[in-house]
Amino acid sequence: TLNALQEVVDQVVEVEGGFFFKIFSNQKLLLTFGALFLIASIVMVGIRIARGSKTLRQYYIPLGILGISLISAVVVMKTVPFRENQVIRLTAFLNPEEFKQGAGYHLRASKPAVGSGRFFGKGLMNAEMTEGRIPHVPESSTDFIFASWAEQTGFLGSVFLLFFLFSIPLRGLQISYESKDRFGSLLASGIVALLFYHMAINIGIVIGLMPV
Repeated sequence: TLNALQEVVDQVVEVEGGFFFKIFSNQKLLLTFGALFLIASIVMVGIRIARGSKTLRQYYIPLGILGISLISAVVVMKTVPFRENQVIRLTAFLNPEEFKQGAGYHLRASKPAVGSGRFFGKGLMNAEMTEGRIPHVPESSTDFIFASWAEQTGFLGSVFLLFFLFSIPLRGLQISYESKDRFGSLLASGIVALLFYHMAINIGIVIGLMPV
C-alpha cells in the first residue's frame, strides 16, 4: 500500500539519504538558494551592463538560469505530485535491498554483471548473466546493453568503448569552438549535449550511479 511505501521512503531517507538528499528535499532551502542566485545574477548583470562589459554569459547568466531552475523545480514539486512508481524507483535507488524482486532488481543484477567481467571479460557471446539461457539482467540488449558489453569485454573493453563514445562529443565540442557562425556553434553544442547526456545517463543507471 501507499502508506507502507511511505514508511519505507521515510526510513531510507533517514538512514541512507545522506546530507545532500535532505538538502534537495527541503523546498524552503531550494527556494532560498534559487532566489539568491537569481537576485545575485540580476544585480551583477546590471553592474556589468553599466560598466559596458561583454562577459555577461560567462558567469552571471548561468547563475540566473540555475536560480530559475531551482525555483521551477520547487513549483513543479508543489503542483505536479510524484506518481507511486516514481517514488518506488527513487527509493529503490537509495536502498535496493528493500526492493530485491521489484524496482531494485535491475540495480542488484546489473552491477554484479558488470563486475563479473573483471579486467579482460568473459569473451564475446559468453555473457552468462546478461545473454545466457536465463539472463539475470532484464533488457540487456537495450537499456542495459552496457552491462552485457562490460561482462563480455571486461574493464579493458569498457574503457575502450567509453573512449570511443566520448571522443564523439569531444570532436563536436572542437567543431563548436571552431565554428565561424553562432548558429553552427549552437547546433554543434546542442548535439554534443544530447549525445553526452544520453550516454552518461545510460551508463550511470547500469553501474548504479543514477536511479532506473
